[in-house]
Amino acid sequence: MSETYKTTIPLFIISVLGIWMVAEYFLPFLSPLIPLTDMIRNYSTILASAAWGVGTAILCLLHGRRVYRQSKDPFWGYSILFLVSFVVMLLLGLFQGTTSGSGFNWLYTYLMAPAHQALYSTTAFYVTSAGYRVFRFRNLDASVLMICGMFVLWSVLPLLTGFIPILVPIAKWINDTIAVAAYRGFVMGVALGIIGLSLRVFLHKHKEVLG
Repeated sequence: MSETYKTTIPLFIISVLGIWMVAEYFLPFLSPLIPLTDMIRNYSTILASAAWGVGTAILCLLHGRRVYRQSKDPFWGYSILFLVSFVVMLLLGLFQGTTSGSGFNWLYTYLMAPAHQALYSTTAFYVTSAGYRVFRFRNLDASVLMICGMFVLWSVLPLLTGFIPILVPIAKWINDTIAVAAYRGFVMGVALGIIGLSLRVFLHKHKEVLG
């Protein structure tokens, strides 16, 4: 496939549609084009759903290949578990639906949800180890982070707040003032980065976006 079909045409479509969406939002005289813009958004939703379907099919093919070549992969048994689970959930969802009392809902409530909770609970050990590495008086920034973090942690311990009630308003001030200000700065930085990346894509200066 030539470079025109691989990069030039897709980037041109992305540029036109991206500039169109931005202009329609900021320029009021383009309001008559709103129905057409809504139709484009609906098509993008359909394409995204189709991408989910293609991704699911590729994932099933990948695990099916691992099962077929079981002698070359020591963890091929997990692929069998995935394929069986996928087929069972798919059939239950298609024939019984996802309403309360269905087999799909039962498997999700009593198998998937507890599995997710068990997986998330293991992250507590990683958070603890990361906190130990971060909360140390290595420099001024780390010291400020440690002091603020300790106040926030102490404010949720009834044993300490009962003897030192001032911990609660201090932690609330840290969350409502310092944390919010830092979060807004982070969001503004991300927004500027997205704008810069979008401009590079619209101007065909970031062709890596297509892989």
